[in-house]
Amino acid sequence: MHKKHAILFIASIGIIAAILYLAGFDDVIGLILKIKFRYILILLLVQFTIMILSALKWRIILRNMRVSMKNILHATFLGYLVNNITPIGMAGGEPVRAYAIYKTDKIPLHTSFASVVIDLFLEIVPLFFLSGLAILLVIIEGVSSEIAIILGITTMIMLILFIISLRVATNRDFLNRLINVSISIISKFPIPEKQVLKLRIKADGMLSKFRDAMEEQIMDTYTLFIGTFVSLITWGFRFLRVYIIFLAFGIKIPLSTILIVETTVVILSFIPVLPGALGLWEGASIGLFILFGISKVTATAVTMIDRILFYIIPSVLGIISAFYLGISISKITGGDKKFH
Repeated sequence: MHKKHAILFIASIGIIAAILYLAGFDDVIGLILKIKFRYILILLLVQFTIMILSALKWRIILRNMRVSMKNILHATFLGYLVNNITPIGMAGGEPVRAYAIYKTDKIPLHTSFASVVIDLFLEIVPLFFLSGLAILLVIIEGVSSEIAIILGITTMIMLILFIISLRVATNRDFLNRLINVSISIISKFPIPEKQVLKLRIKADGMLSKFRDAMEEQIMDTYTLFIGTFVSLITWGFRFLRVYIIFLAFGIKIPLSTILIVETTVVILSFIPVLPGALGLWEGASIGLFILFGISKVTATAVTMIDRILFYIIPSVLGIISAFYLGISISKITGGDKKFH
């Protein structure tokens, strides 16, 4: 792992350790161990459904290309892994999975890059809608001013992300920077230097093709409507996952509370500060649940279980997918640029 990433990762673990200490480590673990096995099975089913739906959304975007669903799943899992080990917000794995599907299925590079940008766009649009819904719920339910302020700030962040998404399809200079940044990210992974050099040489010529692919896909009504619909279902399952965790502890938490908390925390997680938003996610989630009257032990236990489901499990699958795709994990974490 790069030194800077390693330091940030250690800092993230330190934050989580501090959170567990302040909440009462023994109490939190004791509560987690009380979960019945049937809830564990249900939660695993929900998590796998979420990951399959995410891959399906990407497959919808690439439906006109000869792409293997199996390779899309592996590239998606690899993207989860990269997101979780790099401090680039929740979009750090996009260039890597674009490159992975380009290599495995031999589709044009500009098409694979455009597809992951559209995929991210379809991820953001429903979140923007959910953010507005969360604000409405805050006003209707008259929750604390602290939550209203936090949600207002995160909504502004969401608006900025939304505007950036729109700029991608229209601004040539922005697209050029996006391609160069993506290539820089890819160059940090175990890929031959000759391949990276070839990508840099192709960057200028790829720009117009990339923009054409972007415009073609973003104007595709089927992709926009069906992709957004699948994305909304995926977000629904993510909220359901949290609801089931609370249910496992015998608590029927209002869905509006989950919507407000999870939307706020997810938006914060797009900020490129800590690897996989470790520490940031836990702290914000626990703090917000406490503001809604949940005890610190329960809030911490719920957040930790949720984190295991969408951080640990996808990361493990990402490691397996890296081996399947021929990428050495030790090279990824060590910064050696050799592709096996």
